[in-house]
Amino acid sequence: MKVRIKFDADIVLEGGNMKEIKSKWLSLPLFSNEALNHSLEFGEVILVEDGETYEDLMTAFDKA
Repeated sequence: MKVRIKFDADIVLEGGNMKEIKSKWLSLPLFSNEALNHSLEFGEVILVEDGETYEDLMTAFDKA
């Protein structure tokens, strides 16, 4: 039997500016080696928002 399990999670990152935060995100090891050995693929970033005001910051994140 072979199944695909899809899930989402939230993480809060802090930094001096969006470029620094994006750099942290891109270098962050999100999954264990065991998970990576089972055909794990990252899907997409669904949401980037201010951690206090919930303002949508996806465009700023994409441009950083």
